[in-house]
Parts: sequence; structure tokens; C-alpha cells
Amino acid sequence: MSPSEPANAFALLELPRRLSLAEAEVLQAHHAAVLKASGDSAMQGRLHEAREVLIDHPRRIRHWLELAGWSQWQAVPLSESFMASFGRLGPVLHESLELARQLEASSTALGRARLAARVLGLRQRLEACAAELEALKLPMLESLAQFDQLSLEQQTANLGALAMEQARWAYLGKWQAQIQQAVGRLFF
Repeated sequence: MSPSEPANAFALLELPRRLSLAEAEVLQAHHAAVLKASGDSAMQGRLHEAREVLIDHPRRIRHWLELAGWSQWQAVPLSESFMASFGRLGPVLHESLELARQLEASSTALGRARLAARVLGLRQRLEACAAELEALKLPMLESLAQFDQLSLEQQTANLGALAMEQARWAYLGKWQAQIQQAVGRLFF
């Protein structure tokens, strides 16, 4: 976590130190904590940052690992399903950049209208990629819940596996953001 982030986001929001917190749990705890800190803008800022850390899966996992003393960050191998999804996503993102350039270069409504069918088809392919990435989340969420069920000793023994899971969440978030940007570029 950066120096401006809370030392323990879980403690600040009075939440158990679990990886599988639901977004609603985090938001409810944040709301209650902000009400308690009424008038203390510095504390409210820290509470807001704690909420941001705990809502975002990669940041939550990284924060959990840092609280556990993990410092051995390294490159991680991705599963076949992740690599296959990225293999399908890469060309679609590249094509969206090219089409966005063509849309930008098109100076007339007629020119943009001629590209409309390609834009629609590409948006559909981007949505299919987004759905595919979203489907990868379910087993990842289940693995976080399973990790929460381990004893403290088992968790400590599996920090490396959790670090790899954090990297997968980070890749997934990056790819989802790239899809959102690509879709945004295709509006004219």
C-alpha cells in the first residue's frame, strides 16, 4: 500500500480480515464508520481510502498479503483459461484501436455511417470478451472464500498462491478497463 493508504483497512472499517468480503459489507461498514467520524475530515479521508482498498479485489488481496508480511512479489504464470481469454481479447482490442482511428479520421457523417456496421460488430465482440472475463471471476471468488476458511497456519503456508491470485485479479481488472476504454472509443 502507498504511504497515504491506511495501515489496516480492515481494522479501520471494523471488518474481519477476510478476502471474500462482499461489496455490500464493505460499503455498509464504510457508511457506519463515516457516521462515527462525523466532523473529522482527516479520518473520513482515511475511511474512504480503506473502502477503496477493500472494494477492489487486487488491492484487497495485496493489502491482506502486506498485513501478513508478504514481500516476495514476482511474475506469475497465468492459467490456460486466462491465456486463452487474453489471446482472444488482444486482436479485438487492436482492431478497436484501428477502427477508432478510422472514425476519428472520418470527417463526414457519411464516412462514419459507412463504418457503423463494423463498429456495431466490434462492440458485440468486445461485450463477448467482457462476458468471458466476467465468467473467470466466479472461480476466483470461490478460491478467496476457500482461502478464508483455512487456518492461520495454512494461510501462512499458502501466501505464494495468494500472491499469484492477486496477480490474476490485477490482470483481469486491467483487461476489463481496456475493454471499457475500447468501447468508449467506438462511440461517435
